[in-house]
Amino acid sequence: MNRGDAIQYRMMSRDDLPAVAELHAEVFPTYFLTSLGPRFLTLFYGQFADQPRAYGCVAVHAGRLVGFIVGALDMPALERRFYRRHIVQLAWLALVAFVRDATARRGILARMSSARKAAAALLPSARTRSAEAGNRRGNGDETPGSLVLSSLSIAVSPSMRGTGIGQKLNEHMWRAARADGAIMVKSSVLRTNEVHVERKMRAGWRVLRSDDRKITFGFDLVARGTANHEDTEDSG
Repeated sequence: MNRGDAIQYRMMSRDDLPAVAELHAEVFPTYFLTSLGPRFLTLFYGQFADQPRAYGCVAVHAGRLVGFIVGALDMPALERRFYRRHIVQLAWLALVAFVRDATARRGILARMSSARKAAAALLPSARTRSAEAGNRRGNGDETPGSLVLSSLSIAVSPSMRGTGIGQKLNEHMWRAARADGAIMVKSSVLRTNEVHVERKMRAGWRVLRSDDRKITFGFDLVARGTANHEDTEDSG
């Protein structure tokens, strides 16, 4: 591949989903979402191609997808829609992965709260209470959840790292979210990923929340624009 060829950036379409799932598996081979299989990844990333206030952007080089990023405003609402649309398929895929894959078993057992969210998504009263609670809680400061862009997953092909693709993907998604009223972006990084934690601190991200496993950072899109961030690869 000639890295000198132009890289195109555009919003994700459903036609991109097989390549997005493939790149996710390549970049994150040991991650929990990968252990659930390509069909799950296709469903998961599909919500960022066709749902309101959800954003998927891709980078294409010489006809090949070499990077993507996804995020959403009001992530709890997006999760509820995701569970309602796919609850039967998700349950089956999780069961198959639980039986076949040790990483999936550990991940499912550690994420039983997600199963409760899926069940709650089927109950109108639970959905209303959850949405109201999410808006009251905000995002570690006083910013309403509906105005905060959650940056969930970014991946760049190993052969194309160091070319600024991650930065351009961020900028593309942030512009789309700003047009819908976003004033802040947040992103979580595992504490063990010391390189990316340091990058975010240097780039001016501030800590919103932290626990023993991860740190959630926030970045003000209004005051600082969209240029001060890092080229990085993470996954939700």
